[in-house]
Amino acid sequence: MNLTLCSLGHAARQEPSALPGVLRFPCNPRNRFPAFIYTAPPPPPAAADLIATMQAGKNAMASVKEAAENVAASAKAGMDKTKATVQEKVEKMTARTPAEKEMAEERKQEKIREAEVNKQETMQSNAVEHQQTLAGGQVADP
Repeated sequence: MNLTLCSLGHAARQEPSALPGVLRFPCNPRNRFPAFIYTAPPPPPAAADLIATMQAGKNAMASVKEAAENVAASAKAGMDKTKATVQEKVEKMTARTPAEKEMAEERKQEKIREAEVNKQETMQSNAVEHQQTLAGGQVADP
């Protein structure tokens, strides 16, 4: 920090306006002449600081995007599971034999497993994409 001490040399001279970076030492019995310390304005942020700030914002956006995509994947899996359950109930109501009811139950379980696998794969690909973004790599849209 650069400091400059300026003494007015005479108490009757004009005082500088109240500016940021100006420290004022007014007249008093020990100091008959007012003095002011002017501090240099802070230097502009370095390019590295700006890049680090931008990178932090990019990382935050990547985290938000990953979280949103994971929520969407969970919601879709939940809808698929509910749809499978409803279809199974309809098939059981229209089934005439216990074998048809058993087949409906098996189809429901298979659709639920498939929905869960799809959700896990989507979450895993989101995590990989997030890690690539953190590493600075370019990610192509599938």
